[in-house]
Amino acid sequence: MTERTSITFEFEETVVFKKPAALSTGFCPRCENAVEMISPQFFASVTGISEREIFRMIEAGLLFSVETDVLRVCLSCLENERRRICAI
Repeated sequence: MTERTSITFEFEETVVFKKPAALSTGFCPRCENAVEMISPQFFASVTGISEREIFRMIEAGLLFSVETDVLRVCLSCLENERRRICAI
């Protein structure tokens, strides 16, 4: 009689984004509040929405953005638009 042994491997991945590189705080006139501002690249990597789509929303005036050393977009505006897109 032979014995069978089953071996299962589990992998866990952790992605760490340092706050200064991805997030900052700013005032959004659309939200009328101090909000987190985020880079389009960071938001795209977390949500799966393409950077191209984020830039389209900026150009259409759907998102508030500020460009200093890098482009930052209001996180609240992004979340509201993401919910709207996913609901369609």
